[in-house]
Amino acid sequence: FVVGFTDRTPRFDATHVIATTDKVQGVAARYRLATGELVWLRDYGAAAYGEELVAVAARGARLVAGGTYDGAPVLGGATLPAGGLGDAMVVELDPATGDVMWARGIAGPLYQQIRQIELTPAGDIAAIGRFAGELPFGPGDAARSIKAVELEDAFIVDLEAGGRVRRVRSFGTRFPEKPR
Repeated sequence: FVVGFTDRTPRFDATHVIATTDKVQGVAARYRLATGELVWLRDYGAAAYGEELVAVAARGARLVAGGTYDGAPVLGGATLPAGGLGDAMVVELDPATGDVMWARGIAGPLYQQIRQIELTPAGDIAAIGRFAGELPFGPGDAARSIKAVELEDAFIVDLEAGGRVRRVRSFGTRFPEKPR
């Protein structure tokens, strides 16, 4: 599985081309490991928004990806919340088709990004990212928020299958921290 983003018109093979808009859009693809053959290709962008997928994890029959978005895109039947300059998202994709099964937006007044994502052996999703200002987690998630110490801090969020927040923690000092 490969994820990324584009603002061009990439050609993946003779028949798979993504026609882009003027916005960045998230892209995911599945290739056969043995042959390198493209199995499916999906783009998750929309004309009015920009989405970027930057991290992917697969375990068993599950595939999750994380990234950022602008605006309030509809993914997997859910409208993600609009926040500030850019918001974080976690999506679960159907490994057989690339269709979005569910999506969770993490929106705050400034910006937030997912930089790494993993599926735990217990089936939870651990996402690491960075944020500025205050990052609220809404109803159904024990209504909690985290605050950056200075300009920006790192965070880790533990999500249940389906996107409900189990735990969240921020890490900050007087200088910006950027997870790698």
